[in-house]
Formats: sequence, C-alpha cells, structure tokens
Amino acid sequence: MQSILALLQFYNTYDHDDIYFSVAENFIYQFDQIGNMSLIEIAEKSHCSPSTITRFCRHLFYSSYPELRLELSRLRQHYVLNVLSTKHKVSTLENKMVGGKNIIARSIDSLLNQLESSQVDMFLQMLLSKTKIGFYGYSIPQSVWLLQIDLLMDGKKSTAFLDPRYQIEDIQSLDEDSFAIFFHYTNDEIFTLEQMMKEASQSGAKVALITNTSTLFSNLNVDFLFEFSYQSLALSFMIVNALITHMSIEYQQKNMNLTLEAIDLA
Repeated sequence: MQSILALLQFYNTYDHDDIYFSVAENFIYQFDQIGNMSLIEIAEKSHCSPSTITRFCRHLFYSSYPELRLELSRLRQHYVLNVLSTKHKVSTLENKMVGGKNIIARSIDSLLNQLESSQVDMFLQMLLSKTKIGFYGYSIPQSVWLLQIDLLMDGKKSTAFLDPRYQIEDIQSLDEDSFAIFFHYTNDEIFTLEQMMKEASQSGAKVALITNTSTLFSNLNVDFLFEFSYQSLALSFMIVNALITHMSIEYQQKNMNLTLEAIDLA
C-alpha cells in the first residue's frame, strides 16, 4: 500500500500548479489502466516529459516507471486479500487500544454507541452510491487517506486537500452525485466552514459533519451529523481518526462482494 499512499500524499498536499500534482492525479485516476500504459502514454496524459515521470517515480523510491507500474498493477489483488483477512478479525476499535489508554477507548466506544445503526448504514450507503467523495475541514484526519484507498479501489474519485484554498475550490465541483464530509473539532473557522457546507448543500451534494461543537454553528446545512462530547484537541483528533477507521472497515465489508467480482475472485 506504500505506493498508493505516497501518490495520495502528493495529490492531497502538493500545490496544484506543481507538475508532480498533475502526475499523481493521473496515476490515481488512470489506476485501472495503468498496468497497460507505457511511459510515453502516462507522460502525455500528465502533460509532461517521460523524464519527469521517471523522476517522479524515484521520488517514491522506485527506480523506474515499469517498477512502479508493476507495483500498482498488483495492488488491487493485495488489497482484496487484505480485506479478506480483516473480515475475520475483531473490528471493534476498543479491542485495538493499547493498555493504559482506557480514556481513549471509552471515548471511542461512547461515540460508536451514540451512533444509530441506521445512521451509520445511511452514511455508508452514501459512500457506496456516490461517485465523488470530498473531505473538508481543519484539519483532515490522517485515516481519511486509508479510506481514500478503499474509494479508489471502488472506482470513485475523492479529494482531501490540506490547503484550505483548494478545499474551497473543490466545493465548486460538487453535484448531486457527490458526498461532502466535513470535520470540525476546534473553535475557529466556524464561519468559513458554514459557508462551505452551505455551498455543498446547494450543489445538491449530500453533506455530513463530524464534530464535537455543533452548538457553535448558527445554521447546519447537513444530512448527517456525527457528534461526540468535547475533548482536548489531541484526544478529539484520535477519536475522529478512530471513527473514520471504523467506517473504512465497515465500507470494506459492505463492498466486499463488489470488490471480489471486480477481480473475478467471486
């Protein structure tokens, strides 16, 4: 999974005027075809020279484009095998906590217990049914990148730009086939986030908010609200990461049959 995580890092964090952003974007969204694409073809798609592609691959610690291409072409099968092994493991997050972290385990368990199963199912259904998933807020939890792998394997486009400018721009690309997921667990940037949620809702997208401070919002334009009790910033960050990890595991299991069919293992 190292290769796809590295691509997502370039895609989510690099300046959009940087040529490596364009290269990473094309690697991600040509994912299903990359195994059959030559160096010249991927360079043309990325509007750069073959030597730029080679340098990009070396930035990811691959000696050449063919080496990275082989790794990416094998990734789907490795991913499915990993999901199959996960299916037989305990998926409750509390059991994964290290001893001595009981406060974290209790907080996560409390959050998951507050969520109605129907609410979680509807959230997962949005992930399954929409073709564009956008993640927005300050800051976006790291576990989102793992969920992005699940979405990519399912042929979906997702964005989780760290730069607020690109988040605001990305809102403009949402439509009725989109799902916008917002994160907020600090007391700042309320107005900006409210405006972004309003625009996302007006675009026809479904909107979810994961927060510990919903009372600070004057107008919630959301379809799904996941709220947990206020904690310190560090603990809140861990809780949100755990929640997204939980959703990722649930998504994998719900999507298992489709994934197996896609690689003819059913």
